[in-house]
Amino acid sequence: MAERDKYDKDILKALQKIGKHLESIDKELTTGIVIPTVEEKKEIEATMRLL
Repeated sequence: MAERDKYDKDILKALQKIGKHLESIDKELTTGIVIPTVEEKKEIEATMRLL
């Protein structure tokens, strides 16, 4: 059961990170062009691997 809880927490963290990225992209789209930095790309890729 503890493994399941850890898995659920990891998924929740990944979804929260994705949500933050989507919010920032949405804000940037309303003000101009969005070009993620190299660091942001790496973070997005790492988050997607968790899923």
